[in-house]
Amino acid sequence: MGELQGLSPTQRLNKNAEIIPQKTNALTWLKEYRLTADDLNEEVNYLIDDFLVEQTITNIYSKAGQGKSFLALYLALKLLDERKVSEVYYIDLDNSKKALQSRGLDKIIVKYENLNYIHRSKFKEVIDVIGTIKKQLEKPELKDLKGALIVIDSIRDFLGGKDMLKDKDVMPLLEDLKILREQGATIIFLHHSNKENGAKGATAFTDSVDATYHLKSIQLIKHKKISYALEVKKDRIPIVNTGFELDTETQILSKGNFEVANLTDEETELISTFKEVLEEHPEGINQKALLKEAGSSQDNRTHRKLLQKMDGIFWKKYKGANNATMYKSI
Repeated sequence: MGELQGLSPTQRLNKNAEIIPQKTNALTWLKEYRLTADDLNEEVNYLIDDFLVEQTITNIYSKAGQGKSFLALYLALKLLDERKVSEVYYIDLDNSKKALQSRGLDKIIVKYENLNYIHRSKFKEVIDVIGTIKKQLEKPELKDLKGALIVIDSIRDFLGGKDMLKDKDVMPLLEDLKILREQGATIIFLHHSNKENGAKGATAFTDSVDATYHLKSIQLIKHKKISYALEVKKDRIPIVNTGFELDTETQILSKGNFEVANLTDEETELISTFKEVLEEHPEGINQKALLKEAGSSQDNRTHRKLLQKMDGIFWKKYKGANNATMYKSI
C-alpha cells in the first residue's frame, strides 16, 4: 500500500478501473455520517417567492423605529392565510403589552387560532425558551417541527444577559436554532443595526444564518401605508431584494416596490416637497413649473429622474396641451 501514498484519486484507480481498498485509520468512523445523494435530494420550497425559504434561519435587522415587529407579524399572518405554514410561534421578549395593543394584536389573536403569541409577561420566572424547546426535542414524539414558523423578537433578548458583541456568547443560541431548523422549523429572528447599518454585535448573527436582510421603511404620504425594503446582505440560498407594502387601515400586506422604501433621506424630503406643490395644483402642473416651485430646475436631471421613478406611486404623469409633461397628485 505504501506505493499508493501521495497519488490522486484518479491515479489510485488500477488498470481495471477498480477502486483500490482504503486502509482503516482514525478517520474511518466518520464514514457512518457521510452524506448520500438522497440526503441532498431536497426541494427548495419558497414560502414567499424569492424571499423566504422553508426550513431556514433568517435574520431581519434594522435601526429602531423601522417597524420590524409589525412586518414580522404580518408576514406570519400572510403565511397562515395562504396555508404555507400550519402554526406560528411568535416569541416576543421585547415589546410592551401597551405597544402590542396599539397595533391591534388583541383582535388579531382572536381571529388567528394558529397564531401562538408568546409574551414575556406570561412567564413567572426567567426561562431559556429556545433551550427548553431543544430539550423537548430529545423526546422522539416531539421532534417534528415541519410546518412551524418561529419568530424571535428580538434576538438580543434571548441571550440570557450574555454579551451580544462576542461570538462565543452568541454561538450557543444560534446552534440551538440550527437544531430547531433541522427538525423542520422555519425561523425568523429580528435584530438591530449598528451605526454603519450592519447587523449589530457579533459576526455570528450574520455568519451562522441562511439569509440576512437589512430593513428600511417609510410611511407613504397620504396613503396610510408603510413601504418596506428588505435588502439582501447574506444568502446561502437564492433570494433577492424584496419590497412589501402594509395598508394600515385594511391590515393587508402585499408585495411592494423595493425602490420606494429604499429612498434616501434627501429623496424622501424632495418627494414631500413635490407632494406639497402638487396639492396646491389639484388640476395638474407642468414639469418645469413643478421643479421651479420645489426649488429645483428643469436642468436638474437627478430630480427629473426621481419624478419619473415615482410616477404612479406618489403622482401621475400625463401629457397636457402642446405635449407638455404634466403631473397630478394621487
